[in-house]
Amino acid sequence: GPPPPPPCGLPPFMDKLPTDAQIKLQHIWRSYKQGADCSNEHHQTRQILDSLPTEVRSEIFKHGPHPPPPFGHKNQYCH
Repeated sequence: GPPPPPPCGLPPFMDKLPTDAQIKLQHIWRSYKQGADCSNEHHQTRQILDSLPTEVRSEIFKHGPHPPPPFGHKNQYCH
């Protein structure tokens, strides 16, 4: 099935983000109430993360399961 959604709240890699992205994310999550539905906040968070430069994202996500392969290259390491 689909992976479980990330936990509600600020992402764990906040300190790796550019300051402007941190400010935007803090603004998104500031009014979030624990236990409430956070799909809207996740959607906005995703949009901000998706708008980051590739080098910033690769720095953040390089410890993740596997970062998206660079465009135009077949990733020979995962079959």
